[in-house]
Amino acid sequence: MSEPATTTLNTIIASQAAWAERHGIPFDASFRCRSVQDNLFMPLNPHTAEEFGGGAGDELGTREKPGSMASLRSSSALAVNVFDAWRGHDLAPLASLLDVDPSADRGRFEVTYPTGLRGSPPHLDVVIDRQDGIPLAIESKFTEVYAPAHNDFRPSYFKDPELWSGFERTRVLAMA
Repeated sequence: MSEPATTTLNTIIASQAAWAERHGIPFDASFRCRSVQDNLFMPLNPHTAEEFGGGAGDELGTREKPGSMASLRSSSALAVNVFDAWRGHDLAPLASLLDVDPSADRGRFEVTYPTGLRGSPPHLDVVIDRQDGIPLAIESKFTEVYAPAHNDFRPSYFKDPELWSGFERTRVLAMA
């Protein structure tokens, strides 16, 4: 990992730790809070909790062991802190901010989208459904881009060119 990336990662982690300390939120040496709720700005919406509970990422954990969303470095906590407050509200202002058709009528978390490949389908962090049937998918990343690469695409994603039809430039970027 390059020195600037290491510096940026350390700065983010230090900022997150300072936030937790200012709010009296205890965390361990791996920057994990005692509970997922400690790492969220507001209580998790019950529908959101149900969606994450059905996902494959163990974000919520158990009563004995907090899930990955309890980490001060959690991308799923970032997604929830930004988008969960929109539950039950008009999504048109959010859609406008994201520069998409304001026909958005529902947001969901941990939505699976089969790719046609073997194995578990990807779980997208946030999907905003629109009346035109074309969803807006959001994959949240927080510190991953500053840490050693561990989220590379598997070679199977590149075997079938049809998977990338209409997204040729994205394919080139994903292969880089």
